[in-house]
Amino acid sequence: MRKILQIRNIAAVSLLGFVMMFAAIAPSMNNAYAGDPVSSFCQSLSGPGWVGVGVVGEITLAKCFNLNDPCFAQGVPVKANGPTTCEFLIFYINTTGENVILKDSIPAEWSAEIGFRGASPGCLDNLEQANKGKKADKSATLLTCDATDFAGINGAHIVITTRESPGSLKGNQETAKFKPTSCELFANSGAQLILADELGEPVLDDLDQPIVLAETGPLEVPVIGDECENPNGA
Repeated sequence: MRKILQIRNIAAVSLLGFVMMFAAIAPSMNNAYAGDPVSSFCQSLSGPGWVGVGVVGEITLAKCFNLNDPCFAQGVPVKANGPTTCEFLIFYINTTGENVILKDSIPAEWSAEIGFRGASPGCLDNLEQANKGKKADKSATLLTCDATDFAGINGAHIVITTRESPGSLKGNQETAKFKPTSCELFANSGAQLILADELGEPVLDDLDQPIVLAETGPLEVPVIGDECENPNGA
């Protein structure tokens, strides 16, 4: 167990190195995020164009994204003729000394993979497994990063791409359509840090529910198209 944690220690430091190495130099961020502690944390990792959602404290859990990424700046077309790719970062810093598990879910509208900035080993191994199986190309991607007592940065750079809408070539339709097929789209369902024991298993409360130490809300991606901008046909 100790050897594994030492490897994670090195990997997490390497991940931070990648983040700093490829830090984006971008224009000043949207005023909606100005002065926000989570956005300040995201900027410290990835540059002034990055903002985020989450919590900052003894446990910092942040979902970071780039306001200058066309995916967030312009939006994802509804029923597009081709796929759209977005990226975001999931990071946590745990200074409590407790073991934790990172959990998140990427909706079925997207395929997911690790981006060029990499991931700490627990996240990397899990995402590789999540992309296997009979329904891996149709289901939500469940991300679970192994427990660690390393009080440093862990997480992953996630690249998500919209999937082709099932049955979009039926009838007289000649061109495949890609998700989203509605005007609501989320990049994730909301990350959670769950308390774990020394074996990496969730610690349960009196109601047999996992003990959540920190969580974020979901990250919504804007959707564009006539039917979204004018839902009533106005």
